[in-house]
Amino acid sequence: MATRRSIEREDRDLRVYQLAASGLAYAKVAQQTGLSKSTVARIVNKQALEHKDENLKLARDMILQRGQMIVRAHMATVKDPRSADVILKANDQQAKLLGLYTPQQGAGVAEAASLLSTLIQREEAPNE
Repeated sequence: MATRRSIEREDRDLRVYQLAASGLAYAKVAQQTGLSKSTVARIVNKQALEHKDENLKLARDMILQRGQMIVRAHMATVKDPRSADVILKANDQQAKLLGLYTPQQGAGVAEAASLLSTLIQREEAPNE
């Protein structure tokens, strides 16, 4: 059974973690919460381990969204099939980072650019 003190500590730790996750420096979090900087660091590290799976999913989703935005913007403005090489390299790096890397053998830059352009057009086309 959780005591009132343990519930208050859990609430405090979650608040500290959220403040740090929002971008505040440990010193600012410490100042706002009345804790020492080393206590804030300890709490953030502990909370990060407890929320590891959630954090990985959020990071994965952010990376994928960012990559899709870059591809769409780049293809819409550049419209150069050779630029697909840059996009494919970025996508390969993202795939490696996400543990999804499966290199495609023999796909040419022009074919890849055409595929990317088709995919973008499908996403932008109104649903019928």
